[in-house]
Amino acid sequence: MSKTDPRFMRDGIGLVELYDWMQMNPCLKAVNVARASFGKRVTVFDLFKDKRFLDFLAEFLHSSPFRHSYITLYVSCPEVVARQWYKHVVGSDYSFKDLPWNEISGRYVEYNEFYTPENFFMQHKKRKQGRTDEIHPQSEYFIRRYKEIQQLAVALYKEMSGSGVAMEQARLTLPLSTYTQFYWTASPQAVFHFVKLRNKPDAQAEIREYAKEVAEIGRMHYSHLWDSMETFWS
Repeated sequence: MSKTDPRFMRDGIGLVELYDWMQMNPCLKAVNVARASFGKRVTVFDLFKDKRFLDFLAEFLHSSPFRHSYITLYVSCPEVVARQWYKHVVGSDYSFKDLPWNEISGRYVEYNEFYTPENFFMQHKKRKQGRTDEIHPQSEYFIRRYKEIQQLAVALYKEMSGSGVAMEQARLTLPLSTYTQFYWTASPQAVFHFVKLRNKPDAQAEIREYAKEVAEIGRMHYSHLWDSMETFWS
């Protein structure tokens, strides 16, 4: 897979694509910025010595070298996933906030894609949030009803916008299953933090699918840098 190939989610949920990245090898950049206080710089990443240096930085939480090689992801996902993802921009517990986010706007563009899950699952009895792996006994019935309501909402939305109602108001009829699209630019540490939190068992299943694919992008692009974060920060 090339860096620009989109990664499609299981069950057709959506896609995530490594849209852009900085030119320098992120592993080489990390070890060089870490050596800034000594006024030193290398031109080639030493797989033995420099990998040990990355491990040292990660193990002892010298985290700034893990924030220099930004990437931009392009994501297509249901609104319910995007709203959880956006928390990593405005509500994260780390201090580095320069995480640009630009999203399609329903004020200008008509929404045309909507997500339907394959099944509905039982609510977990011991957790206020989350589902079990047990398919709800009325799943097929609720899927039919879900599609009916979704179609009614979309039909009203299209009727309103087609009749001249302002798009910013017509969109109020749409459900959280509506697909949105956004670009997210983030550092290696921010991307890893997203994966770490959203790949946990108690995270919503849909966003876990995205986290798994983002993790694959991280491993592919950041290589030894990602490996050090995964080893000491997981």
